[in-house]
Amino acid sequence: MKKKNQEKIILTDIDGVVLDFTQGFYSFLEDTQNIVIPHEQRANFAIYKQLGWTREQDQHVMTDYAHSDYFKKIPAKECARDVLQDMRKDGWRFIAITACLTGLERQCYKTTYQNRLDNLEAHFGNVFEDLHLSTWDGGKGEHLGRYDPAYWVDDRPHHALEGQKFGHQSFIMHTLDFDEKDNTAKLPVVHSWHEIRAHILKDE
Repeated sequence: MKKKNQEKIILTDIDGVVLDFTQGFYSFLEDTQNIVIPHEQRANFAIYKQLGWTREQDQHVMTDYAHSDYFKKIPAKECARDVLQDMRKDGWRFIAITACLTGLERQCYKTTYQNRLDNLEAHFGNVFEDLHLSTWDGGKGEHLGRYDPAYWVDDRPHHALEGQKFGHQSFIMHTLDFDEKDNTAKLPVVHSWHEIRAHILKDE
C-alpha cells in the first residue's frame, strides 16, 4: 500500500532494470576482448566468476567498458521503453541510482557519468530528472537516503532491501540469476515495468 505522504517518485537502478546490461556488455566483450559467451550462459552478476577473472581484472575491464562508446549505447529494456514515458506524462518523477563506479582511481567519473546520461537520454529523453552514481561495494544508501519514502526498483535483492530500510517501497526486477533465497524480506518480484505500473496503480 502507498505510504502516507509518498510523492509520485520512482527511484530506480539502471542495469538490468531499465537497460539491457547483458546485451550491451557481451557485445563489448566480443568486439574488444574476443570473448564470446553463448546466450544460455549469460547472466548479469559476478560475470568475472563466469570468465575466471580476478576481482581486479573485472574492475579494469568494467572501467574500460564505462569509458567506452559501448556504455552509452546499451539497449533499453523493451518494457521500460514502453512504460516510463507514459508514467512520466502521468506525473511520475524518475530518479536513477546506478552502481557503475569500480573503485579504481583511473576511472573518470565525468566520462562514466556522461556516457550513462547520454545512454538514458537517447532512449528516454528527459524522463530522468536526476542521476546518481554509486560504487560497486559502497551500496546505494548514500543516495537512497536523500529521498522521502518513494518506490524503489533494483534487480539485486540486497539493494532492494537497502531501499526498504530507508522507508522506500521496493520491487525486485527478476533476472536470469535471481535466487528466491536471497529475497529474505519477501519483497515483490516483478518481470517487467508493466507489472510495476500495475502494482502502483493498485496502491493509488
